[in-house]
Amino acid sequence: MPRILVRPEYLQDLCRRLLQSSGEIRASVSRVQGELSRLDWEVRVQNDIESQALGACRRGQAAADQAEEMARRLWAKVQAFSDADCSAAAGLAQVLRPAAAALGMTLATWAPAVPPEEDAATAPAEQEVQP
Repeated sequence: MPRILVRPEYLQDLCRRLLQSSGEIRASVSRVQGELSRLDWEVRVQNDIESQALGACRRGQAAADQAEEMARRLWAKVQAFSDADCSAAAGLAQVLRPAAAALGMTLATWAPAVPPEEDAATAPAEQEVQP
């Protein structure tokens, strides 16, 4: 059966990059708006260029909004996955601990991926900065 490997830290990094991109887009839009307001216009040219620049600014704002929304939704999915993964790991540890004890083993010797002092049920939560 195929497996899907999900690495929450990679997805969280993607969220951060989306938010960073959104901020860069907003900064660019702000610079365009600032430069546009500083231009000295001839009336016959102003309307065409100004409408194009304002349209580009609106599209930039929409792209920044969309990137932020994608980051928020992805962050929520990552959190939900991480919470479910921790719950499943804690439940699995509860089930495996008695079985390991019955075999005269510890969880650490039976499943080396689980540190002896710190299994999924007792591991401290990682601190993450949420967007």
